[in-house]
Amino acid sequence: MKNFFSRYLVCIVILILIAVSVFPGGKQDKAGAAVVSVDIYHRWGGKHQELMQQMIEHFNAKTPNIHASEVSVSGGLWEELEAKTLAQIAAGEEPPAIMVPGYYLVEHNVKTFDAVRLDKLGGKEAESVFDTYPPAILRLAQVNGVQYGLPFALSNPVFFYNADLFKKVGLDPKDPPSTWQETKEIGRIIKENTDVAPLYINAADSWYMQALIASNGGDFLRDGRPTLNSPEAVEAMKIWRGFYDEGIIPKITYREATESFQAEKMAMQGNSITLFQGFAERVASLDTAKMPAFGDHVRRLPPGGGPLVILARSDEKRTAAWELAKYMVSKEAMNIWVRTGYISPLDPAKVAIETDHRQDPAYEQLQYMIPWVNWPGPNSLEIEKVICDWRDKMLYGEVEIKKGCDELQKAVLDLIP
Repeated sequence: MKNFFSRYLVCIVILILIAVSVFPGGKQDKAGAAVVSVDIYHRWGGKHQELMQQMIEHFNAKTPNIHASEVSVSGGLWEELEAKTLAQIAAGEEPPAIMVPGYYLVEHNVKTFDAVRLDKLGGKEAESVFDTYPPAILRLAQVNGVQYGLPFALSNPVFFYNADLFKKVGLDPKDPPSTWQETKEIGRIIKENTDVAPLYINAADSWYMQALIASNGGDFLRDGRPTLNSPEAVEAMKIWRGFYDEGIIPKITYREATESFQAEKMAMQGNSITLFQGFAERVASLDTAKMPAFGDHVRRLPPGGGPLVILARSDEKRTAAWELAKYMVSKEAMNIWVRTGYISPLDPAKVAIETDHRQDPAYEQLQYMIPWVNWPGPNSLEIEKVICDWRDKMLYGEVEIKKGCDELQKAVLDLIP
């Protein structure tokens, strides 16, 4: 009897060992090899999510030993992705294999989630992937010169306008405003001769504010210190506030402004090129132009969207995540993704991507791209909120511009170590 039980236990152990060796991750491909599962967290819903799913389906069909899935934290800002990942880690779970944070949160991902250095992960292969980007675009996902992300979703602020509404008031739709002064003059004409809102310029985060201040010769951050009350910043905010004071920009929310433009109850909107597809489906005479300039100042535009940042913990998942990231910035995948309205971050001289001519202004503005400020220290998310709060107080007339910029500067300084 004793020998029987001994032989029985040996058989059980052998069966367990066989099961573990054959099914180490719970999945197999058709050849019996283990399948590695990786997930990607992003903020998009609707059409964007559908196209993301399409890309992932194509990837899964090409790589039977890797199974990718996407998780949408839609309806909010980039910060909600960070919060979800923090909560996941706090609960003892692994972070997502890949995250798509805003470009201003790359450093936060490195310091908070120990994001993976892509040059080390990809080795020699990484060099060939990096080479498909213009150097200035590649730098958008670097921290201290180290590549931690692959630029993926990329946008910059363009000028959308309703060509039919321009014609209605005698304006030439082929001659959109090239400066903010011209924009104000056109706004006055539309205000005096129609019942539609002339203009809206803003974003739900600090992105558009940085674009305006930087394009007026200022900065959010210089030599590691905020410069939010510089003369250039104050002047840009005064010009922006002037549109509100004259009734050219209505005091409505970002969502209301988007809906108003789509309903053809607004003539012009300064916003991300990624809204192009949604606007084009609803505004029959939609046209686009480059973001207006401040006189002779050269435009300086931070990127909208986000890079692919790898947060996977195990070597196995990191390798699989690298394969997914490579595919997502391939020509095949990018030709799918640009149908969201985002533009391709890849060098057009090396990787030709299909585009709509109304996306051309955004591509022409790639030469003006600058990094979206990554605030130093652990309070980057709080700083973002403080900037947006003071921005709205200034624009809505709750505080005088110079005083508001001074208070904002002080508040941000208090949050930087």
